[in-house]
Amino acid sequence: MAEINSGESTMRIAKAMGWSVAALLCTGLSACGGAIDHTHSATSAGKHASAAATTAPPMAAAQRASLFDAQDSGALIQYTSRTPTGHDGAFALYPITVSEAHAVKASVDGTMTIPTPDGKNLQITYQSRRDAKRGIWTWVGRVDGQPVGNETVISFGKDAVFGSLGTIDGMTYQITTIGGMPYIMAAASADLHSAGSHADGRRLADSVIQLRAGDTAQGYIAGYSSLAQVNAQAGSTSTNTIDVLLGYTPGYRDYRGGITAIDTVLTNMVETANQSFANANINVRYRLVGTVQVDYPDNTLNDGTLDELTGVSQATAAALVPLHDARDRLGADMVGLVRRFNNSQQSCGVAWQSGGTDSRWGYAVISDGVDGGYYCTRGTLAHEFGHLLGSGHQHETGQEPGFNFGHRSDTGSFHTTMAYAVNGQSEILVYSSPAISTCNGQPCGVPDQADNARAFLTTVPNVVQYRQTVVPLDDSSSPGQIMGPSGKCLDVRDGATANTSAIQVWSCNGLRQQKWGLQAGTRSLRSYGTDKVLDITGVSQSNGAPIQLYQSLNTSNQGWYFTNASLIATGGKVLDVASARSDNGAPLQLWDNLSGANQRWSFNPTSGEIRVSTGRCLDVPEFSTTPGTPVQIWDCNGTKNQVWQLSKNGAIVGYGGNCLEAANATQNGTGIRMAACTGMPAQAWRIRGQIRSELHGKCLDDSAGGTRNGAGVQMWECLGNVNQLWEVQSN
Repeated sequence: MAEINSGESTMRIAKAMGWSVAALLCTGLSACGGAIDHTHSATSAGKHASAAATTAPPMAAAQRASLFDAQDSGALIQYTSRTPTGHDGAFALYPITVSEAHAVKASVDGTMTIPTPDGKNLQITYQSRRDAKRGIWTWVGRVDGQPVGNETVISFGKDAVFGSLGTIDGMTYQITTIGGMPYIMAAASADLHSAGSHADGRRLADSVIQLRAGDTAQGYIAGYSSLAQVNAQAGSTSTNTIDVLLGYTPGYRDYRGGITAIDTVLTNMVETANQSFANANINVRYRLVGTVQVDYPDNTLNDGTLDELTGVSQATAAALVPLHDARDRLGADMVGLVRRFNNSQQSCGVAWQSGGTDSRWGYAVISDGVDGGYYCTRGTLAHEFGHLLGSGHQHETGQEPGFNFGHRSDTGSFHTTMAYAVNGQSEILVYSSPAISTCNGQPCGVPDQADNARAFLTTVPNVVQYRQTVVPLDDSSSPGQIMGPSGKCLDVRDGATANTSAIQVWSCNGLRQQKWGLQAGTRSLRSYGTDKVLDITGVSQSNGAPIQLYQSLNTSNQGWYFTNASLIATGGKVLDVASARSDNGAPLQLWDNLSGANQRWSFNPTSGEIRVSTGRCLDVPEFSTTPGTPVQIWDCNGTKNQVWQLSKNGAIVGYGGNCLEAANATQNGTGIRMAACTGMPAQAWRIRGQIRSELHGKCLDDSAGGTRNGAGVQMWECLGNVNQLWEVQSN
């Protein structure tokens, strides 16, 4: 991602992108749609202005738990009644039991089945799985025949489930937990309406905007007075991870049914927002680092609540101070307060349209739920957070210049995450981008007018530096997946963990049994979450010897190294010895993968040596620990400046603890240097080549060449074919 030069004028950037520091109220149906730390600042319930959803009476905890842990009968849910037992606004509530086991199986088999109340059987094709803390995980798929942007995003927690199934044949379906009970919600889309007026822009007076000029104590990070200082001091926060903190009210907690339900629904909101990034091919994510309960009502105007939450033009409301405290304690870049929706709020949300100019405006108010015929769409959080990244709604005649806007079109009848709907347009979960044409077959943006993807290249690097990262980023390469032919991954059959468990290939799905890492102090590949490693059965030296899981013995049949490998940088170019030189001191660069001898490498985890096929080793000149030192090749001599190890986030760590870095990974000829390890994409590498055994030098081999799931993995003479081509990826 491009980063702002620390000396560049933020005012000029704002003008180019069409931002202002303004509060945007967002309205209902029209496009307003990590580690979780809990803080409870109060227990009293706020009042709710509209009638509560009609639900069944509470039941014992054990009985309720059984509703979320049903056996797999071939579908995700079973109805306990085909007649609705209540309503939440215009939605009919159908009580169900949920089979999380079916969802897990669907991650492997590739298809989830969900019956609807009106007799349809939705077949949903698996796309991805995302794991969070506290056992919460999210399943992402798409109903057969539905377009990109109408994904099913379902999050599973302990005794809770949430997700939108999309709008199909004029019906809108959700799976939800209300009062601790699981339901399918169904409503005719025509009966659901926008939750307010589109006249939602609210500008701040100049005197308020000018608070930024001299009030450095409230700047980006406490005590910092300029963007240059933030860029210099913000530390090792990842450039593509935006840490978010979400507050919630007692009324919203009671509506959903307790803390477990809150954890799950807030995770689902964040993962649904991440789908808007994914569908636009934007390599950014929101990460939920904490949740805070605050003693605040649900029945006040959203824009007034935003003022009380932000605390710039007026003092922060006492009940909302815990959100500010938690923001600093957890290092959250953005903060949202989530409340149960009712019409007295007059919108589904409100946020500052700042886009990285000042962290004091990094706040949003988000509504969730139904009131009568009005409800807030699943894209609400993505929409509000998009404002915090500087985006406006749709680019219309007479608006400010720039391109950080959403997009809508009558051709294809859709609107993207940041735009409002008109003329019955459907919501597409995607931030605008003219580079893709998946929005009901139409472009998802307009060059120089509606291009969130381009704008976020500038705003995201600023926003991620609002606060230093406090909650550690997940180690995303160790473990990681090992992908073989045709996109299938090395997999422990049935997720087993016992000795002699069979190893196979299966469609990559992100499950634990497909995660592997180099075991510290050995040359073994360890299965994540176990003490078992990849093992050649019976220490066999024969072709066709099967591979299994076995306890670590640090023997040669458990030792592995990589040969004929490409070292692939972010962007797809590979590590290359410049001008195909082979002499001592030859420099390294990035280049298109031409499979030349100067681009083929071996890596031995035992020695830490990375050797080019022409014979010399990757070397840090003069044992330098100075960041920016260019790397070279040199005679292999076993010295410490030639020792390398795979580390987190795809990093290759060398002498002095610095990382191998390609500063501009999109250009041929980019020089390779050592730099302080930051977890940035410029330091992420993948290894694609042969995986050989230290026992006999034979190659790990997919017995079916990637043609089918469940094929066994074996050892075979190295033939250089696709059956033996593996890619070690960061997770």
